[in-house]
Amino acid sequence: MTPLEVEVMAAIADRMTNGEIAEHFVLSEATVKTYVGRILRKLGLRDRVQTVIRAYEVGLALSASPR
Repeated sequence: MTPLEVEVMAAIADRMTNGEIAEHFVLSEATVKTYVGRILRKLGLRDRVQTVIRAYEVGLALSASPR
């Protein structure tokens, strides 16, 4: 995965919406959706829930506390 894909994955694990991710990284929402799709495809995941689980497994999500 690219460094930005890793950062987007961490943001997903932090429960950020596509709109929040777009704003944070100064991207369009469509671009964020493209990144999310690439992450899912590259890691063989079905959805954002599986993405969050994988992020926890690899240490990208560091806490379960609310934002």
